[in-house]
Amino acid sequence: EVQAGRIKPGYPLIREDGRRVGVIMQIQDKGKPVEEAARGLAVAISIRGDVMVGRQIKEGDVLYVDVPEAHAKLLATKYRSELSSDELELLDELRALKAGRLSRG
Repeated sequence: EVQAGRIKPGYPLIREDGRRVGVIMQIQDKGKPVEEAARGLAVAISIRGDVMVGRQIKEGDVLYVDVPEAHAKLLATKYRSELSSDELELLDELRALKAGRLSRG
């Protein structure tokens, strides 16, 4: 399930510990390929990379799009008015995660 923001094929993913998981290859909604999935949609994704469900990631793990710091800064400043409050909160959470300050629990 997309909990906040949106995902698209080609987006890189990281785990909560900041470790790179892979890149989204395809997104499917009810068995049909889609170009984007937004908050609230429960979709299936295929990931390109050295990742196996049950080993590197587990069902239910939270994954994040690996937004480069320069892009995150630009989104948080220049494009802030175009983001929802949920997207801004997620962006702050992602920046904290990448800085090693996020503690979920």
